Amino acid sequence: MRVFAFNFMPMIVDWVKVQSWQPVQASLIDHSIAYSRNGEGGFNYKVKASYEYHYNNHKYIGKRVGINRGSDNIGSYHKDMRNKLSRVGNKPMTVWVNPNDPSQAIIDRSFRYGVLLFYLFFVVLFGGIGFCGMYFVWKYSNAGKKSVNNDPEKPWTEYAEWLDPIKKDNQKTANYVSLGLALIWNFLIIGSFFAAIQESWFYVIVLLPFIIIGIYLLYKSIELLKSYRQTGLMPLSLDPFPGSIGGQLGGVIYIDKRFTIPPQNTRIEVKSLRKLHNDDDDSSERKIWCKEANFDWEMGEYGWQLRFYFDIPDDKPISSPPLSSNGIEWKVILKAETKSGIKFERSYDDIPVFATGQNSSFN
Repeated sequence: MRVFAFNFMPMIVDWVKVQSWQPVQASLIDHSIAYSRNGEGGFNYKVKASYEYHYNNHKYIGKRVGINRGSDNIGSYHKDMRNKLSRVGNKPMTVWVNPNDPSQAIIDRSFRYGVLLFYLFFVVLFGGIGFCGMYFVWKYSNAGKKSVNNDPEKPWTEYAEWLDPIKKDNQKTANYVSLGLALIWNFLIIGSFFAAIQESWFYVIVLLPFIIIGIYLLYKSIELLKSYRQTGLMPLSLDPFPGSIGGQLGGVIYIDKRFTIPPQNTRIEVKSLRKLHNDDDDSSERKIWCKEANFDWEMGEYGWQLRFYFDIPDDKPISSPPLSSNGIEWKVILKAETKSGIKFERSYDDIPVFATGQNSSFN
């Protein structure tokens, strides 16, 4: 937010303002370029100049050169401007004067896209991270909280996330996150490309691998969106509910009836993971148990449906509370292809699995 408020927006506002300033002939008094060492061991540059001009029969001395007032090492702007001023000599040059305040003037009112992209990178990257963080904090603000009306003999009723046997896949959110990241990446790369053209073709060549990566990210994001449009929301109704240690974990996955052709080559994977989170804020997952098999779709009352179940050994651990950073998580993952051949996955996380010994009703 600091970069946005104190760097990015003032630069945009200044650029808009100076576009209405009036051209006036001026005489260059002196010019130079200042060097300062930055924190990375390199140098920042700042071209300086003073010039005399007249406006409404009054003499003024100006010292502003460009839109950006600070020093930087982005491109060769400062060196190029110094060379340009060196060629002026005693000849008159054009400056731009604020008609509302003639004491304000500027030599170069052009926009520096390299600086814009530099600031924009931080605004979009950290602003996007902050926005996503606030969204997920809001979305999961009540996650993991215990329910008031719970049954001590049924521990899965302690949490609101486990009161409903219907589980939604997380693909819709994942699609938008993927598309958002791809658009941000390509937006920054495209801007960097135009900025690089102004500087040197060498920078354009350096950017080529990043351009290819951006195209690939956008392609995969569009593929995910296409697969979602061809299947829609695919809720899982657990049967039995909850999944059962020493019994079975299964259910029915539904596709809306408006979709006339079901996915192909459908494979269901059930797995139990041990999630670990240490004091150094490092997270890891270790697979405890996993089983997968192919299943077929059938037409039901509400559209296409897929029934599945797996036998769960009686020595496997029960689920830890939902969204636990340390503990056991059970997952159901669907892998399939759309009618157009696009491969996709649907993941159903934090499945409640307890030692009830129950089997599926359609076993």
